[in-house]
Amino acid sequence: MGPKLGRREQKKLANRHAILDAGLMVFSSIGYDRATIMDVVEASGLSVGTLYNHFGDKDTIFAELVCMLVRDVRAVLSDARSKAYDMESFIMGAFLAYGELIEGQPKMQQLISKNSNIFRHFVSAEDELAGLIEDLERDMKIAVDSGLMPKFPVSLMTSTMMGASVEVFSEGIGSQTAKEKAEFLGHIFLGGIQRLTNV
Repeated sequence: MGPKLGRREQKKLANRHAILDAGLMVFSSIGYDRATIMDVVEASGLSVGTLYNHFGDKDTIFAELVCMLVRDVRAVLSDARSKAYDMESFIMGAFLAYGELIEGQPKMQQLISKNSNIFRHFVSAEDELAGLIEDLERDMKIAVDSGLMPKFPVSLMTSTMMGASVEVFSEGIGSQTAKEKAEFLGHIFLGGIQRLTNV
């Protein structure tokens, strides 16, 4: 446990959270393109100056929300893959863990759905995404080397999984839940690996 924050630091942290919460609310309801910095200011209940002390513009707020999500996804997927005991639990377990994470954050799910193009852009530019990709490739190589999964082109599979995941989960909420999308992707990749390796 870190040192206790002083009153000033607590206030700064509370203001930062209020701005991010307001950004999430605004971007998920009216969308990134229509949103203005004043919409976020009003939703946060803070002053314009306070907002600019923390974030320079709406791009920075949106980017931070995306970064927070990718960080959460990275942790959840690494944890799910570390518990895998066979190919199905490795692939399906990770997709389902992601689906559960997204379903547990309805505002974030709505933000992704309402801003799918800009979300893809920000995700692609996010440094944390590189770590998520490296984690997946490393874990798949370990799984293949240890015999948990058969041999297949790991780098190609990593790129394909990441691309498909971003596309499928960026689509509108529609009639499919995040869990259903996760199961769909899991079946696609399990079937693909089996076909590639004739398992």
